[in-house]
Amino acid sequence: MADLQIPIRELHARTGHYVRKAAAHGSILVTHRGQPMAELRPLSKDPSGATGAKWSERKLLADFAAVEHEPVGGLDSSLAVAEDRDQG
Repeated sequence: MADLQIPIRELHARTGHYVRKAAAHGSILVTHRGQPMAELRPLSKDPSGATGAKWSERKLLADFAAVEHEPVGGLDSSLAVAEDRDQG
């Protein structure tokens, strides 16, 4: 269960404060008109990566890695605009 309960309006007014408070002290239950809506909680420090891998540590699929640095093709947008203008 959450260590603290706050209305959503209070979270909106002082978001940074409550994010830091949750990170340091535990979860916070956010309510709207007295009804639980969400829980703000600290991220797990689990080394297994339960909170998701960091972008820099990602592993690309082999097919994507093979084409990652190739330029993306397609029609030049100025040509498409000119062609549309000429038709009208």
